[in-house]
Amino acid sequence: MNNYCIKITNLFRQLKKEKDDSHEKLYKEYSQIPSSEYILDLNNNEFGVNLAPEQNCLYLGTKFKNKKDGLGLEIFSDTKSKYIISNGFQEYNYYGQIKGIYARGFGWLEDKKNSIYYEGKWENSMKNGYGIEINQNDNSEYRGTFSNGKKHGIGYYLWNDGSYYEGEWKENKLDGYGIYTFKDGSLYKGEWKENELDGFGEFSYPGVKTYIGYFQRDLRNGFGILIWFKIKKVFIGFWKNNKQNGIGKFIKNDKIIYGIWREGELETKINTKIEFDTKLNKGEYGFLKYFQFENYERFYEYMKKFIDMNEKY
Repeated sequence: MNNYCIKITNLFRQLKKEKDDSHEKLYKEYSQIPSSEYILDLNNNEFGVNLAPEQNCLYLGTKFKNKKDGLGLEIFSDTKSKYIISNGFQEYNYYGQIKGIYARGFGWLEDKKNSIYYEGKWENSMKNGYGIEINQNDNSEYRGTFSNGKKHGIGYYLWNDGSYYEGEWKENKLDGYGIYTFKDGSLYKGEWKENELDGFGEFSYPGVKTYIGYFQRDLRNGFGILIWFKIKKVFIGFWKNNKQNGIGKFIKNDKIIYGIWREGELETKINTKIEFDTKLNKGEYGFLKYFQFENYERFYEYMKKFIDMNEKY
């Protein structure tokens, strides 16, 4: 067993010094190692030799549950050997730095079947650290950090329709704070959860309307302010599944209505007033300018007042 271990682990270093015509020699030499002679690496993956005579191929590398998994080398009897990265289901060509029996450092991955290419940092034969992944099928591109083979951390993604996202990722999903610019020019900046708008954010349709408030599962839910620019009206209050629902305040020109909304319709008018209403300017976009603040302080002031009113009514 020790002799096999030495031969196997040294092969990765040896190949860097071998000539291109060495494949036949390597195939003959390492095909003599029994397929049953596998050792365990530090991650409990099997590491050793697997011979497929019908394909004139010798696989030398890591396996998990009897499937190729991780970094390996395919040695052919009639063509040049190549490194591959496997995940148990698919295999990809790998070119880059290797340490021990792992892809580690900087390297390139080529998935010809799906036209996906990656270049960047590797650790334990997985994408880890900063990298660039390009999908030539749909011309999309990701630039950012990876963890254990998945987009994770901070990254930028560009879709083929021109829309793009900059922000936080968690296990291949938009998750955390991020800014998404849509192909029609609309913009969302705020919190995400598993690819959906979820939490506090601001959604703007330039020159049309802006919503500042809370979202849940891509819909306006909770307290929020919606401003329509062209028709010069504002709703401040509570939302449920994109519709006004609960205590709210509606402003259009100089007319102000307080009331209780249900499913987007005014149900009951109420007589009340927010104490700092008098601070608002009377100009054409006075209310809009009042709410274009840096730290959302006024938003939270309004929200607290409306939460108190909601509990009262």
